[in-house]
Amino acid sequence: MHGGVLSVLVAWMLFLSGGISARASADFANDDSFGQGGLVAGNVGPLDLSATIAPRILARDDHGRVIVGAASGGRWVVSRFLANGQADTTFGDHGSVFVTNWAGSTRIIGANLTSGAIRPDGKILLVGYVGSVPVNGIRQGIAVMVMKQLLPDGAPDPTFGRKDGGTSWSDRSGGAAVAVRPDGRFLVGAFKQLSATGRTDDGALFGFLPNGRRDPSFASFTKEGSINILGAPGKPSYALDVEILRSGKILVCGAVRGRVLLMKLNKDGSYDRSFGKGGRVVSLPQERKALVAAARDIEVDRKGRIVATGFVDPRNSAQAGYGLILRFRKDGQRDRSFGKNGTVRLNATSPDGGGATRLYDAAIDRTGAIWVTGSAGQAERGDRHAIIARYLPSGKKDPRFFKNGVLHIRLGDASVGSATLVDKKKIYVSGRFDQGGQEHYFLRRFRPS
Repeated sequence: MHGGVLSVLVAWMLFLSGGISARASADFANDDSFGQGGLVAGNVGPLDLSATIAPRILARDDHGRVIVGAASGGRWVVSRFLANGQADTTFGDHGSVFVTNWAGSTRIIGANLTSGAIRPDGKILLVGYVGSVPVNGIRQGIAVMVMKQLLPDGAPDPTFGRKDGGTSWSDRSGGAAVAVRPDGRFLVGAFKQLSATGRTDDGALFGFLPNGRRDPSFASFTKEGSINILGAPGKPSYALDVEILRSGKILVCGAVRGRVLLMKLNKDGSYDRSFGKGGRVVSLPQERKALVAAARDIEVDRKGRIVATGFVDPRNSAQAGYGLILRFRKDGQRDRSFGKNGTVRLNATSPDGGGATRLYDAAIDRTGAIWVTGSAGQAERGDRHAIIARYLPSGKKDPRFFKNGVLHIRLGDASVGSATLVDKKKIYVSGRFDQGGQEHYFLRRFRPS
């Protein structure tokens, strides 16, 4: 994933994605000032070494540069792009940093890079885990949470963790999401393994000091020093995203025993009892076919309303799973003015043909419109494609955004949209796809037309 843009590959992708023909009917268009036709792409590594669902947009810094991260084999790959889509050659090795050492951790199977953030001073905080991979829903191997912090030029930050700017924490856990507090402390949404096979993972929330050491003031009232979300045998629970509110209170979303989970916590990690039922909201669509539902991302709009994005997998595999968008009021009650009683479902596959639509990330723009990113299609890798959708604040699809509010991107096999980022009026979307035995990333930017 050296910083150079693969021009031939990009031209081929533009042809496949249908972006040019769709432009006339959209109120957003590919931003031609970014990359080639609004698109940047490159190689991550061999498919058999891929360890992440998709490359992630980690953040945008004050200079308009965008960080994209991925994982392949025993390494993390982090790249930075300028505002015009060119590789930032001042960052790492010609625009990319390759992380292979996490402060003494020798387990390099499944080097998952799951989240990251740019601190106010430009340092880049990365979170994930090594040593474990999920196989058919069952975790194989023992996970070790790992974190790394880079200086603005991509060099390891010697003030974080150990001398190489990294730290590992061997207690059968893995990081899933990170959120930085205004004072530099940070929170990590994570999972814990109850056994070596991890048939049941428990969600957890950990607090850390700016230097990567545990924050003794967070969850000090618990024996474990963390907030735990207990699952059940065969029904794991996860903390998949973390959001810090202006008040300092904490929002967490994920899944608990196959249901959507939202939590609101006070600064110290205790439950905010004014939210939902004792600080938690647990939800499952009222239909028999629903088997498991999860919230993968959480966002807060200018009015303080909470938007949770995820998916529902059906009990009957012959029926299609669908993407899920939920909106809540500040107190955790469902916002009935959004969609149908606070719920929007997105099915981007044939309702009668099975398959699944999954939403992995969301962003809210200046108008209050909601952008969601994910995938749709059959289980086979070749039958999946990335999707991007734009919803109006009411929960209705924006009919002027490409084809009835949804843009389908087919960039080779197993295309997946994984992350969304709002930069003033411009929108970034990242994801991955397969071609020729290699995993590739893509980064696409839209602008108002």
